[in-house]
Amino acid sequence: MVEGTVAELVYLGGLTQFHVETNAGRLVSHRMDDEVAASLEPGKRVTLTWPAEHAYVLVGAVSSEA
Repeated sequence: MVEGTVAELVYLGGLTQFHVETNAGRLVSHRMDDEVAASLEPGKRVTLTWPAEHAYVLVGAVSSEA
């Protein structure tokens, strides 16, 4: 579960892509177009959740600067 603020909405036909600003950075989420998606707008506080088996941890590049 991650909480954040909707920064941008991108409509992709039957899907809506949500860009959400969180303490972990900007996350992108997809949702089928429905009544819930229609009620979201930039600036709205949201909670993102997903099944644990659909989660992946990506490691970023390590900086050589100390």
